[in-house]
Amino acid sequence: MKVVQIVTQMEAAGAQRVAYLLHEGLRSRGHDAELWFLYFKRPAYSGKPGVRVLSNRRPSLASYLLLAIKLFVWIWNSKPDVIITHTHYANVLGQLLGALAGVKTRVAVQHSILRKYPTFSRHADWLLGTVGVYTKQIAVSHSVADSMSAYPERYKRIVHTIYNGIALGENGCPNGQPLPNLPVGHPRILHVGRLSREKNHEALLKSLQQIPGAYLVLVGDGELRNTLEQRVQAMGLADRVCFLGEIAPEEVRAVMNACDLFMFPSFYEALGMALLEAMAAGMPIVASDIPACREVLQDTGILVSPTPEELSRAAKGLLADTSYAKEMGRKAAERAKEFSVDAMVDGYEHLINIEMGACLAKGQGVPRHARETI
Repeated sequence: MKVVQIVTQMEAAGAQRVAYLLHEGLRSRGHDAELWFLYFKRPAYSGKPGVRVLSNRRPSLASYLLLAIKLFVWIWNSKPDVIITHTHYANVLGQLLGALAGVKTRVAVQHSILRKYPTFSRHADWLLGTVGVYTKQIAVSHSVADSMSAYPERYKRIVHTIYNGIALGENGCPNGQPLPNLPVGHPRILHVGRLSREKNHEALLKSLQQIPGAYLVLVGDGELRNTLEQRVQAMGLADRVCFLGEIAPEEVRAVMNACDLFMFPSFYEALGMALLEAMAAGMPIVASDIPACREVLQDTGILVSPTPEELSRAAKGLLADTSYAKEMGRKAAERAKEFSVDAMVDGYEHLINIEMGACLAKGQGVPRHARETI
């Protein structure tokens, strides 16, 4: 089966990580799989087998037409049996062009709460999902599916929930990721995620002020990097906050192994990959009491209102009671086993096979390699 996945930009964010793990999983099962990024942002997956990038830079509004033409040509020449798109802009552009190119099985993956999409893509997504441009949709959590409750039935009836998968059993890079300027014997609090407004870094920094002797490690990059660095200076926390930037996934796991507590104070999430990976690493976790975190963590983490006072209170409790923290980490690691890459790939394969079989039943022709997969 020839499968092409399309993602908006190349970077080490959650949706991109999901797409790459799915890409590797499909290739390992013998499928002819490719992963395309519309444009390059950061070199997270550069040089990986089967990975291609259409543009070396983010296109301007005027140049999106040229990008769309190039994408259509790539799809036409590739002749995939299946197109899977991730992130809202790739969903709109990739699904529409895939339909025009005659791809019969087109799967749009929703990685966010839909009301948080930009206005244009939210309306375009509503239209394309309702009129049948998407032949199937995947919500990465029940929280995402619930965000579609007010959508038309024609939109919702093609939606299936498949949880994101993580690579279980990874121990990190052999030498570990260094944590500069962090003295031994002091608590190390970790946060992994895009440096953007919804991740609620302000509350995280204010909570650090209320945890004497603790240090904060921030993994990730984003539009708020400069603002947060300035904020750290203004708050007098420059010696207690370490910005590691965007690092390789195996290095993230090594950093998790070197830290004592994971904090995840997001205002909203769909299904945080960083949260799943912290669970798999056996970290004690303090997270926002929001639907996605409740769905994933259940009773394996401390859920609080994402305010500095509540975050610091929960963090101090876990740091003071090491046996309780260790037990919470053990429970989180056990719960994480339910979110494996194999389970995710199984879900996608099953859904694709059903959809390809439906195309065959409707007399739309037998897709390439269909007899091997149906």
